[in-house]
Amino acid sequence: FQPLNPAYIWGRVRRALPFLFQENSMSRIAAFLTVLGVLIFLAGTDVRAESPRPFVTASTSMIGCMIVLLAPELIEVQVLIPPAACPGTYDLRPSDAAKLAKSALFIRHDYQSYLDRRFREQNRNIRLAVLDTPGHLLVPRNFLAALDQLKGILIRRFPALGDSIEKNAAAAEKYVLAAGEAARLRF
Repeated sequence: FQPLNPAYIWGRVRRALPFLFQENSMSRIAAFLTVLGVLIFLAGTDVRAESPRPFVTASTSMIGCMIVLLAPELIEVQVLIPPAACPGTYDLRPSDAAKLAKSALFIRHDYQSYLDRRFREQNRNIRLAVLDTPGHLLVPRNFLAALDQLKGILIRRFPALGDSIEKNAAAAEKYVLAAGEAARLRF
């Protein structure tokens, strides 16, 4: 996005709305009311796309990061458990209920089954998905295995986004492999 030249915009406004710049006071009143009406209309208009991005809650920041790698700009992601908290013993807070209420999908690790009942209490319509953790996710092959599994979960839940998720998964795989190779060379 490149900002437009203010002089260009001003010239366009003068040509589009010439009555704004006439000396007649009635014209100025009409112009003021026109601009006010347009501003009121725009203030009440939702400028987002007709179909808002799906809202997904990830239990940990690692899952949230993987979702962002697979579907940047396609899915709105929120992470439930703060990065410094232990994901194996985290308990829901009352403020988490609002997060879960608007979520179309909740993705958790396989070792967090204790959260399922609490999630269902907060949102009966929520879809739960479990990401089997093949090992520590800081190991590139484990991360890629989990990423592939997550790709399948997202495509099953949001089939319209499948092509974009597939394309982003290929790019993410190259990135992870390159980062893994760079780390291997350092050691």
